[in-house]
Amino acid sequence: MAQSERRVSLGELIRHAGVSPATTRQPCLSPPPQPSNISNDDDHIQAREILVRRRQKNPESKDAMLKRIFKSSKEKEKAMDTSQWEFSQDELDQALSAVIRNPNSNPGLVQALLNFGAKVNYVDTTDRKKSKNAPNTGPRRRSTVLQQAATLRKVDSVNLLASSGADQTTLDEGLKAALTAQDQHCIEELLRHGADLNRFPNALPAAVKSNDQNLVQVLLRAPKGPRAEVISSCLLLAVRQDSETLASLLLSYGADPNFDSAGAINTAIGKEDWRLTLTLVSGPIPLGSQNLQRLLDTVMRLRTCEATLQFLQVLLCCGLPPNSIGLPDLLICRVRKNCTPGSKMMIDYGVPTTANDAECLRLAIENANWVLVDAILETPIEPRHASAALDSLPSEMLRSDRVLIVQRLLTKGAGGRSLGRWLNIAVKEHDLPLLELLLKSGAPAGAQSIALQAAIEGGAENLDVIQRLLAINPNLLGPALESTIALEDPSKKKPLIDALLQLGIPQEALDQGLTAETRLATKTKDLSTTTVLMRQGASVSGDALEAAISSRDQSLTNILLSGKRPPSRSETTKAFRLLFLEQNLREESLDSGSIVVLSQQLLNLGVEQPAIDAALRATLDITGDSPRIQALLETLLQHNANVNSADGQQRTQVRQLTKLLLDNGSDALFKARNEKSSIILALDNKQSALEVTEALLETDIWETINDESHTVQISGLTYSPLSYVEHIPAPHRTSIKPQLIELLLDRGCRPRFYSPTADQPPGATGIPAPIARLVDQQKEHDLALKLAHDAHERIRTQDETIHRDILRRKHEQQDAEFAAQDAAQAHWQRLEQQKHDFEIQRVQAAERMKRAEKVAWHNLMMEQERDAAATRQKMEERKHSVNHAYEARMLEQRKAEIEHRAGVERRMLREKEELYERNVTRQKEITKRLDESAQLHARLKQERPAIEGHTQWGTVD
Repeated sequence: MAQSERRVSLGELIRHAGVSPATTRQPCLSPPPQPSNISNDDDHIQAREILVRRRQKNPESKDAMLKRIFKSSKEKEKAMDTSQWEFSQDELDQALSAVIRNPNSNPGLVQALLNFGAKVNYVDTTDRKKSKNAPNTGPRRRSTVLQQAATLRKVDSVNLLASSGADQTTLDEGLKAALTAQDQHCIEELLRHGADLNRFPNALPAAVKSNDQNLVQVLLRAPKGPRAEVISSCLLLAVRQDSETLASLLLSYGADPNFDSAGAINTAIGKEDWRLTLTLVSGPIPLGSQNLQRLLDTVMRLRTCEATLQFLQVLLCCGLPPNSIGLPDLLICRVRKNCTPGSKMMIDYGVPTTANDAECLRLAIENANWVLVDAILETPIEPRHASAALDSLPSEMLRSDRVLIVQRLLTKGAGGRSLGRWLNIAVKEHDLPLLELLLKSGAPAGAQSIALQAAIEGGAENLDVIQRLLAINPNLLGPALESTIALEDPSKKKPLIDALLQLGIPQEALDQGLTAETRLATKTKDLSTTTVLMRQGASVSGDALEAAISSRDQSLTNILLSGKRPPSRSETTKAFRLLFLEQNLREESLDSGSIVVLSQQLLNLGVEQPAIDAALRATLDITGDSPRIQALLETLLQHNANVNSADGQQRTQVRQLTKLLLDNGSDALFKARNEKSSIILALDNKQSALEVTEALLETDIWETINDESHTVQISGLTYSPLSYVEHIPAPHRTSIKPQLIELLLDRGCRPRFYSPTADQPPGATGIPAPIARLVDQQKEHDLALKLAHDAHERIRTQDETIHRDILRRKHEQQDAEFAAQDAAQAHWQRLEQQKHDFEIQRVQAAERMKRAEKVAWHNLMMEQERDAAATRQKMEERKHSVNHAYEARMLEQRKAEIEHRAGVERRMLREKEELYERNVTRQKEITKRLDESAQLHARLKQERPAIEGHTQWGTVD
């Protein structure tokens, strides 16, 4: 922990731990060289022999030989000469596959088959459809020779096949096989030829899990290297493997330690791995503020305080704000345990010392740790904290230390009651330096509040004392009025009130005094003081008016409303709502006459219309029919109370009307002139789309919600009601869109969004079978274009890689130059900032005494803002929780839909295989009958020599 006693930089921590920073990345893999022709004549002869032997053993070839008896002699001679045979791509592909599977074959034989015309990108296009007009929906078979070579770890064969024009799809499939076989050499060759590693995002994580540094290096150097998020996700795996080398390697290739909320660093800190943590933060990408806060939570939960302080220093060096949640409390804990090194380290990094009213300062004073006290006093603390520390300062400390500490606290703005206590101590102990210091700081003014309170409790006999205290400090007029109003003896209160009002009470204190006196008058029924305050010009606040209305005191209310400044409309409305609370209206001892009078007075002053409507509903809920209730209703109706302000009636009427129409034979599937069904029209309702749709779906219409009649055609696209809400924006549906989607899903509405043409919009779903076939044909056409494009793209990518390497080196050189310029500029800015801070400190020292008077009001405003912020935060959290629950439900529904589709596809594939087996059986029977017919025809020719002429014998082999 010696390293943590002072403030150091992150680079110093890394060097002190002996950790090597992230190294520079190596260049991409070089392009593959042009392969030389390694096959000889023997290889070509052997390759032809293999092809001939495989054709002779093929049953399909033997069946074709039976038909030679109908051919000419020249064609028969050509067919018997194996040197003139021409082989199809299917035969070449099968032979090449057999050679690769043979463990004793050599690469020259593979080269010979490629010279014969074998293609690594071969796709079986044989039309095996049943009839002429039936479409061929079977899957196309692709050549798998490159995958087999990679699986069998034949690097030379992989190089030959990849160099023979393998397209992107073939290279990617070969890379998949090489990754499965974990052959580093094959993987490297395929990556050199342009295989896309991003097609297999789990390849790099698997290599990191195996702790194979060489394989990880090869994958990172790929021309089409992994994406940044894939590299970043591997940091956590490297941490779990406790591999500093892999972590440094990943960081050098752009791994972001902020990925997944800095999960890698979080795990390293949880394991208390000091070197690995420093390795992760040594990269070029800094940690984000939110991730630093999450890491702080992990650091605070470590097992020992020493580890907590050690890793906390790393976070502070990485830019953790010193005022983060938990750091002030940790500082207080360390100071309470009298841990000087750890506490001083946190103070040096700027951890606030003002938490819990500068509790750390008070604890340091209690522990008599004057080193920490000096360090804390060098930080900015508020005057009230200095006052609290001065109050807790023990009186039995040495005079020399006491004078110095008190002087520094007074410099920070200490004041209040503690000045009076220390003034008494200085007088009792005859401490002349302390006495002079306190007198210069205005100690007597701080002790006057207690004296003033005691003088007021004494009554009119202390009137001269009160006047002198107020003359010294006029700011005590307000508290003096409050203390006087709190007196219960009227004989003491009246002369004091008269005397204070003559001194000129501030308007704010006068209004607060009226509120307190109104609450007291509701209990004592003494209205004399209230009358005096109203004559003096006190303003009626909402609290005072509410207290008078709650007590049903007409006299007190009349006095308050007779002032020069009537209450505002909002305050009158609030009092009016209080008057018509349900529990107040249902009291047995309710005086309805007073409510009528009070409500009339408030209505004359002006009440908002919603409050009048609510009062009418509350009055109508009262059981009984007395004349006073009638009078109250008439008063409310005279002020335009709305008797129809009920909730939920419109939706009920829509549901009833819809049910009535359906019961009388209305067609639920009828479309209007604009080709929109009733559900679509309800969704287009600009006033109450959600209510009308919900009322409509509560009838029998929901059973036909997936009918074709409820779809709508817009701009050539077909929408179901659910897709209509999701894809067609409307201003009146923006705020209620989630509720509409949830309602339609609850009623079983399926999403259908497609185009009647082969070109489908993004996110198309629910496509009918005829249109789906058009889409498949369009995809086959696009695939053919893509294969041609990939062949061109592979050549272009190789040139682009070379050019990109040149640009990258140039960019790195420019970044280094810019970094040096930024460092110089930052150093100059720091010097200017220090100069500016010094000037600001001088100005603040001169104005600190003036700001002390505004501290109390500022604290009150800040407390109100914190309460409002807490309320907003709760509302946001509640909203986020609701959204999260909705997203979880949508995810579960999507999973169920995917499982259902997978089951349908498996069933269709099984039926297709059964159909294929039946067709093969039928084809064999037809071939057998043709052979029997040929044999019969030959036998007939032999039996009729006179007609046919000289017999020419043939062969069936």
